[in-house]
Amino acid sequence: MSAPDDPGPDEGRAVAGRLVYDPNFATVSEAEFNELMAIMRDGAGAKPPTPEGQWRRDYHKAMFNRRLVGVQPDLFGASR
Repeated sequence: MSAPDDPGPDEGRAVAGRLVYDPNFATVSEAEFNELMAIMRDGAGAKPPTPEGQWRRDYHKAMFNRRLVGVQPDLFGASR
């Protein structure tokens, strides 16, 4: 059971850290509630990308890096 002051992982990363099981209006068991809260906190397991999805990810990363080549950060901290 979650405690009301439990911030969850990473200092309150999600709303799930603040939710508390209340049997007065619960529609699921406490065990199911805790399992659902764990999924909300940690996220569902990600499926590996398909070959097409991996190609798209690599392509977008390459295009981002290609556009980034011409960027020069301000070396002296001046505001524009």
